[in-house]
Amino acid sequence: MRGGRSVMKRGWLLYRLLTKRLLKRPSFWLILFLVPLLSAAAGLLGGQESHLLSLGLYVPENGDRLAVQVASELLENDGAVEYKMFDSGEELRRQTAFGQIDGGYLFPEDFSARLQGLIDGTEDTLVTFVAGEDTPWLKAAREQFFGAVFPHLSRALSEGFALEQAEELGKDPSETVMEMEKLYEANLVEEELFSLSVYGQEDSGSGQGSYLTAPLRGFLALFVFLAGLAMAMFLLKDKKEGVWRWLVRGREGALPWLYILTGTLIAGFAAFAGLMVSRTGGSWYGELMRMLLLVLAVTGFSTVLAQLISRPAVLGACIPVLILAGAVLCPVFLTVRGMEALQYLLPPYFYLAGTGSARLTLFLALYAAASSAAGIGLAAALSRRR
Repeated sequence: MRGGRSVMKRGWLLYRLLTKRLLKRPSFWLILFLVPLLSAAAGLLGGQESHLLSLGLYVPENGDRLAVQVASELLENDGAVEYKMFDSGEELRRQTAFGQIDGGYLFPEDFSARLQGLIDGTEDTLVTFVAGEDTPWLKAAREQFFGAVFPHLSRALSEGFALEQAEELGKDPSETVMEMEKLYEANLVEEELFSLSVYGQEDSGSGQGSYLTAPLRGFLALFVFLAGLAMAMFLLKDKKEGVWRWLVRGREGALPWLYILTGTLIAGFAAFAGLMVSRTGGSWYGELMRMLLLVLAVTGFSTVLAQLISRPAVLGACIPVLILAGAVLCPVFLTVRGMEALQYLLPPYFYLAGTGSARLTLFLALYAAASSAAGIGLAAALSRRR
């Protein structure tokens, strides 16, 4: 027991020595308090009603029943797109032109006839869509519209096919349509054909379903990444100033890794607190485990980088480039395809892409172990050479 306590006391003493200068910086404490504070503010904003798009719907007073039904289904949709009914097409166009809404759908009076014409090949326009500019989100929203129309289209196609078969086989059309209806209902898929959401924000609970807080996890991961890179630069500065000369040559071992770990660990706990207070994370133990893996992965990556780049100024110039690469290549705002070779090198990638995935969380653990081992081994080898 005494031996174990002695090791713990030495470890705690070493940790205090390594973090002493860091914790004396008022700016560091300010950042640590700001991270959960701003995250909590984002969570409060996210709790308010928020949508990515606002689209209008106009159905003429003498419009048919099917148009009213499709519009009602879109109005009931509680997701990334907010739909509003308009009394006139002119008002919908006016609000679109002045940027009060992003766009809208103008249903024709003969919506059902046009749908049938679309099936027969005699029509190529179902509704009129107006928008200020055609953005990727608007293109995705149109898929949501066709997802609402498709069940009616598929039923009409099925009925048409059943009537054709009844005519060819000489069967009673009404009986054939009834049989088709039974078969159709038995194989009906209840889930939505198309769902518009933001990566990592599928939960509709408080805070988690907000599109304002969607990038928050990515920002916090980049904050931990920045802390690790900054600690690597401080490490090189200390070496340059001779702080490490008291070490016996060739005995650095895991000290560079521990030095960087001190900063990333504190930043990781601040980011974890930010996830919890903003209510954008999952269970606290799952989030804590993934955050610790991210901390270890960032520490290993930064340790390797500190051994490969010996000049603090060069590493300082690389930090903005690496953070920008993390923001673009990692799924902070969007998922980039075809850049896996670069994405796999960045520690935040597996953390962000692995949210809810046991497989990618395992990859994050392997990355953390491999990068930490590489950093410690490289530091030991280079210290012997010096």
